[in-house]
Amino acid sequence: MKFLKYGIVGLLFSLSLGCSEEPITQFSAPQLLANSPVHFGDSPKGIRQGGRLIITNGGDATLEITDFSVRPEDGVFQIGVPELPLKINGRRSKEVSVIFTPPTVGSFRAELLFDSNHEGDTLAPVVLLGNGISNIRCLDCSPPPEPECHLDGTSSIEFVANYGTDCDSEDGTCSYTQIETLCAPLMCDPETGLCPGQAPTVFDAGPEPIPEVCGDGEVVGDEACDDGNTENGDGCASDCTAENGWYCTGDDCEEICGDGEAVGGEACDDGNTENGDGCA
Repeated sequence: MKFLKYGIVGLLFSLSLGCSEEPITQFSAPQLLANSPVHFGDSPKGIRQGGRLIITNGGDATLEITDFSVRPEDGVFQIGVPELPLKINGRRSKEVSVIFTPPTVGSFRAELLFDSNHEGDTLAPVVLLGNGISNIRCLDCSPPPEPECHLDGTSSIEFVANYGTDCDSEDGTCSYTQIETLCAPLMCDPETGLCPGQAPTVFDAGPEPIPEVCGDGEVVGDEACDDGNTENGDGCASDCTAENGWYCTGDDCEEICGDGEAVGGEACDDGNTENGDGCA
């Protein structure tokens, strides 16, 4: 029994000598990582476009974001966070909603900054990019486009007819203006494409354009003049453009004295309006 006892003790002691120590793992501080730039592409003016911003904690300690700020603060780019601080566990990621709403046609750029407990290299701002395009669409005249829900049902988009000239009605297409209506706090009805209780938008498209007919006495479209006829030699040419030597406003054309062109009732035109040189 004594031999067995000491034998077991000796075996355990010898095994303990052969075991190496566990390496010490360093617990790293929180590190904020984000994809940049975030490009929203093209979006019609006045229509919201959603984008994805993925924020990752590259450290082990919990990352806490206490605030966001966007420069410039013009409302073109908006950050959607349910509550602050936003906490992200170590080696984990969270998605943050970013909305781009272009107010006009053109390119837009902003910088997103964070207030957080990030430790490490100084954070560079996340660059936000987007392009605003026209909200005029050429779609079928019949049947006209129906309203539709937008951005996960948070809004409704209507297509309101207008008198735009960018669409060829002979091909069965008409011009429509896209209009977005927010549905908060309720969601858009997928059956109607409208927010609950929302009446279809009535949009004043303005008066229907007068057709451009040269010789009818009405100056419309690209006509420089229209004197009620399509004859040449009276200042307003047969294609309703001003002839050389004439100044036209509407249906009235007058000779330009001093331009070197003797036209209409001018007896002479020597290129100036000075007296004493033969042409008064």
